[in-house]
Amino acid sequence: MYYCPHCSKPAASDHGACPHCGKELAREEQPAGGGGAGVSGARQIDPATGEVITGGAAEIDLGVSDESIDLDFDPRAERSRRAGQAGAKGRAKGAPSSPVAPGQEKVDEVASLAGFGPAPEGFFQAVTYMLHVRKRRSALRAAIVDLEAQAAKTREALDRDLVLLGQRKIDDIGTDADRYAPNLRSIRQAQGDVDSMRSEKTVEDDDMKGKESYVNEEIANLQKEAEGFKQEERILEREIEDANTARKRVQLRLQRIEIEIRNTLGQIPRPRKGEPPPDPAVVMPLESKVAGLEEVHGHIERELKTADQAVREAEHKLALARNAGAERMGRIELAGRKKMDLAQAKKVSDQLSQARFYELQGKVDGLFKDLAQKILADDSLPPGSEEQRKSIEDRSANLKGLESKLDLHKTAIDCYSHRDYVRGQIVLFGGSSLVLLLILVLVALLT
Repeated sequence: MYYCPHCSKPAASDHGACPHCGKELAREEQPAGGGGAGVSGARQIDPATGEVITGGAAEIDLGVSDESIDLDFDPRAERSRRAGQAGAKGRAKGAPSSPVAPGQEKVDEVASLAGFGPAPEGFFQAVTYMLHVRKRRSALRAAIVDLEAQAAKTREALDRDLVLLGQRKIDDIGTDADRYAPNLRSIRQAQGDVDSMRSEKTVEDDDMKGKESYVNEEIANLQKEAEGFKQEERILEREIEDANTARKRVQLRLQRIEIEIRNTLGQIPRPRKGEPPPDPAVVMPLESKVAGLEEVHGHIERELKTADQAVREAEHKLALARNAGAERMGRIELAGRKKMDLAQAKKVSDQLSQARFYELQGKVDGLFKDLAQKILADDSLPPGSEEQRKSIEDRSANLKGLESKLDLHKTAIDCYSHRDYVRGQIVLFGGSSLVLLLILVLVALLT
């Protein structure tokens, strides 16, 4: 592994720009007799910190291509600290100490966890490297998801324990009331905010229920009225049907009278030119009959007009009933939309209130956790809390270990040679495309 001579952080190559500081990664030539033992032209690294220096041991190559690992300490400060420790121990014991390289140990641990192996030397070996990196990254991603789930579960359990411990301290504050007075005031104020928010939400819910009740009552009344108009429509439809039937009967009577009048008129003899007039004894009875039939015809016509008027009135009433029913249905639709708007407003209000409640309750729980951590530090636990203390300590240690593993996995997942990974993709997919093209050319030539 190479180290930038400017920022002392690891890089995948000894040439080009540093992925951390952006400066040029120029290989420094080792001056003759410059104190380097063994490798000419290689940069030298402080074994205690991993910092690049001008003299000392040769560069250590772990065989891992990494462009994203950041050391979590200052190399120069660490080297000075360890040099001071080594000098003190040498003066005390009369012999120099062997410094430990925590930065190098972390790099080794990340490289071992990543499992990507050294970057490929040949261009075509990049395919195997790319496939291996892809497999290892998939496994690391699965491990990260599992570690995140474990850490979240452990964090929740730890928070519950701390909150419960803080609540137990409040319930049994005793003589420590003055000692933790600021914590008590903050908790009471936060709890008051929660209670106030609940009261406001109760008033808002009552108001919303009143509005919903009013709309529901309005819809029920409108539906009742609409049903009444529907019933009236059915009655009027039957009346119209009966009126039409009565009118048809009158029309049939009128038609029969008209036929009888025509037949009677046809029976009256009509004298031809030059013939004597018909016998009055024959004509007069027929004319009298026609007159009577015409009188009946007039009565039937008046009955027909009355029947027509009844039909028109029933149809007018039916139209009014239908219009009134349609108007009620329109108002029902509007009331239904109003009800939907109220339901949507209530949903949004509930979501906002829930978010606000979680925020305020989270603040209360945070204050209880602060109190719990303070009484743990002060060793002023309420009676009977030793087992709870052990549970908190165990979960804290477990969470710290999980977070450390998670950090290592997130660092390791990107510790590979991105350039060789891309090369592998180019070779694999480019080669596949070339083979496919050759097959198509051969098929074209053979056919």
